[in-house]
Amino acid sequence: MFHPNHAVPSCVILLLGLFFGTGLFAAEEPTREKMPPALLSVDVGVEGFYKNGLWTPVTVRWTPGQFSQGDTFTLDIETVDSDGTPIRYRSAILPDSEGKTGQSTVYVKLGRSHGTLTLSIERDSGKHEPSSERCSSEKRKILPDGLPTTKKPSSESEASNDTVRFFEPTPSERPIYLIIGKEDLGLQGAVAELSLRESRRPLLVKVNRFSDLPDDAAGLEPVDTVVLTTTEPEQFAGMTGASPQIRAMEKWLRMGGRMLFCAGRDSEPLLATDNAPLRPFLPGTFKEMTELRDGRALALFCGSQRQITMTGSEESPYMRFPYFIDPKGIALLQDKDLPLVLRTSYGLGTLIYFSGDLSGRPLSNWRDRTTLVRRILQWNTERSKAAKNTAGLQIGYSDISGQVRSALDRFDGVRIVPFSLILIILAL
Repeated sequence: MFHPNHAVPSCVILLLGLFFGTGLFAAEEPTREKMPPALLSVDVGVEGFYKNGLWTPVTVRWTPGQFSQGDTFTLDIETVDSDGTPIRYRSAILPDSEGKTGQSTVYVKLGRSHGTLTLSIERDSGKHEPSSERCSSEKRKILPDGLPTTKKPSSESEASNDTVRFFEPTPSERPIYLIIGKEDLGLQGAVAELSLRESRRPLLVKVNRFSDLPDDAAGLEPVDTVVLTTTEPEQFAGMTGASPQIRAMEKWLRMGGRMLFCAGRDSEPLLATDNAPLRPFLPGTFKEMTELRDGRALALFCGSQRQITMTGSEESPYMRFPYFIDPKGIALLQDKDLPLVLRTSYGLGTLIYFSGDLSGRPLSNWRDRTTLVRRILQWNTERSKAAKNTAGLQIGYSDISGQVRSALDRFDGVRIVPFSLILIILAL
């Protein structure tokens, strides 16, 4: 039987429980809000290389921390420009509710060689809050710790455990060559034979993972030339023609970049389908794989008297590479209807295509491989000019008119209007 005197204490206990329970949760919530994502590691540049005054990717890894539902955070990076004026870059980040480690890339311009980078993460609640009440992580200042090195990490774990990779910038006059694929393709020997000062020799940088490249064309601004090879197809695992890194490299090339694309025996899965990752860089329509069994054309191309041995054996295999139709550009070397070395304009950029693997047999055993590389890149002329008078040759292309004329010469069918015609128009 229900008795009212027994019901009162139960209601009181229930109300007190709800009150103190709500109070406990309310007291716990601000504690969670005061724990934003924490910084784990910082990686500045493309494989650690960058140039002052150009867009540079800064990749930051962070732990999600504890946060309230719907909270967003901003990653702040502070530095100085060339005049010493402080400048701040901000990027919104959204922590993962599952508590996974996040990664964000911000593109900045560094102004001074020994300038600092100050990084922090702040909570953005969408409301105006005093700076004293704003929830932020501890600010982290980093300085460049010496000169960069082209030596790659010995293991993947070693590369991921580096908390900070921030080196001094590469001199602006020194070109950066980004190598995707095997390093041993004769380029090192070709660079060593150039008659240039050390500060002007191309700097060869090996890419460890293609997925680590910038996903925006601005991040590739410090790079002068990309050497893209198919000798390490595992680098493109999971990549398609629509991947951000592929799109960024394609846009960089169209905006005035320079690429040497070497397609060899392992290139079919990277070129055959419409959505293949390297299909945008093939100067034609892929048809099938084919072979070259006579290397006399290559030897004649670079003026060599040494024979390229091709017997079809494991030591001296035939050169296998893609055959494509409707080639675009000027074929510098071809075997019948098969382009071997081709140069074409790609928007405002230049694409140089070579059929074969410079890092594989039979070319890796050929003693004149470095001469072939210089000939493909047209370094023979540049080398002789540099030996005579490098400074004098650059005068004609340091002004706007010379640069415009040089750019127009890259396009077929573009003609310069004669000055006499301009005079007639003015007279009329």
